[in-house]
Amino acid sequence: MDALGETLLDLTLRVASGERTAGERAGHAQVQIWRNWRQSIESVNGRTQTKKTSPEGAPLAVKAAERRLALRYLALETPDGPAFEQVGLILPTSLCAAQPAQLAAHRLNRRLATIGLG
Repeated sequence: MDALGETLLDLTLRVASGERTAGERAGHAQVQIWRNWRQSIESVNGRTQTKKTSPEGAPLAVKAAERRLALRYLALETPDGPAFEQVGLILPTSLCAAQPAQLAAHRLNRRLATIGLG
């Protein structure tokens, strides 16, 4: 699970830095505000047109951490005892994954509330 999480985070950072996703390479990408926002300009005749030029520049470089942080992890107390491996991270990787991710998060939050953890 650790390797899978690391792979997902690495892919997310690369895509946020401009790398095209598999869906984008296949030509069926979703429009996302952080990726493909539309820019419009008003022409002489008053009609709004979409600007068709690509953004210029390069993605920002990701800086490495300057030092390792000393962190503690407290276990989550559950009816079955402390849980160290419970992680409630839902990271949708595309626009079409956002709605199911939101539904899953709400379902998990409701479940936690019923056992007194939410």
